[in-house]
Amino acid sequence: MELKRQELEDRRIRFCSAMKSAFPDWDAALIVSKVNQYYFTGTMQDALLLIYRDGRRATISPAYDLVSVVAYTSLGIDTSLALRIGNRRRFDDVNLASFQRLGNKVGSGLDVGDVVRDTSRLVMSGLDQLCDDLAALPATMRNAVATHVRDMSARLR
Repeated sequence: MELKRQELEDRRIRFCSAMKSAFPDWDAALIVSKVNQYYFTGTMQDALLLIYRDGRRATISPAYDLVSVVAYTSLGIDTSLALRIGNRRRFDDVNLASFQRLGNKVGSGLDVGDVVRDTSRLVMSGLDQLCDDLAALPATMRNAVATHVRDMSARLR
């Protein structure tokens, strides 16, 4: 079944309205589930979907390398095939300007800086839950992920 653009927009609007009523202190909701992403976008991605309460457009960002590469790097595993961000594979070389250049290159029409800062803040707010979710991993991997999230968040402000 092909979803019509207007139906997807109506779903987002209803969700934003419900979020304003039920969770007035939320600025945005981070959608991780592929099924829920499909509900809002009509596609299933290996991504995160960010829906802003104030009605800004929902955005999808690739999530498959955000944590997994860091965890495996801590074990000395080669990550040369990892996703590049602004022609950079090393997270130490990625900063807010990297995302802004990428946004300009693809013609997103968004203030990518705001999106990156908002996403970084939301990820930091869920860091404790993320660490709990990674409890089955070796401590070395968990610590590498937590350190990476903190460092990247500081760099992306």
